[in-house]
Amino acid sequence: MTVIQSLLNRLLKNVFEAADARRKQAKKRSLCLINEHFESVFNTAAATQKFLNGLLNRHNHPHGIKPQVA
Repeated sequence: MTVIQSLLNRLLKNVFEAADARRKQAKKRSLCLINEHFESVFNTAAATQKFLNGLLNRHNHPHGIKPQVA
């Protein structure tokens, strides 16, 4: 292998590694955005569930009082 071929191979390897690193960074950014979006959705769903469970517990018990658990 000549010196020129060796240099070209090294340059191409660097270019491909840089492109691969950019792809991985873009994928991580995309996954972070998805996680941030669904985090708020899940938080809202959890709060709604707690609220509805509280209403159901009060509705099912006479006088709207929750029983004391010992």
